[in-house]
Amino acid sequence: MAGTRDYNMPGEWLPCVSCLHQLFDNSYETTQEIGVIFHKKTIQQPSITSKFKEYPSTSNTVDLDALINFIGSSEHIITDSYHAMYWSMLLGKKVAVIPNSSKFYDFKYNPLFTDFDNAIDQVKNATIKDGLLEECRELNRNFAKRAFEYLEVS
Repeated sequence: MAGTRDYNMPGEWLPCVSCLHQLFDNSYETTQEIGVIFHKKTIQQPSITSKFKEYPSTSNTVDLDALINFIGSSEHIITDSYHAMYWSMLLGKKVAVIPNSSKFYDFKYNPLFTDFDNAIDQVKNATIKDGLLEECRELNRNFAKRAFEYLEVS
């Protein structure tokens, strides 16, 4: 039994189990149009971060609660962090992604792909994937059930 987050790889697609976290059950008030979430390496590059100085921003180095609250308060998210992309999509946000590795291209549902120079102009073209949170949770619960049955754990 094996699951993979890469949709087009051999094996069963199994998105990150973090979708089961109770933070995704909360309601969030949208207070900002665009939020920017930088990868931990990008946050150290002023030549990139300065392009977004007029927008609220954070990085994937903050704690989960703070990051999910930031996502929840944003209508649109621009990010180069895989998990920020995933969690934003789970919360039904419009997401523009600046990919920094191949893993972004192998999620089952593509966000809007862009680059640092065009992200602000393009993020409003992003779409929402309805039902993604429920789909990811169901896949993880079913996988866990099969794993526990296989291991004879109740």
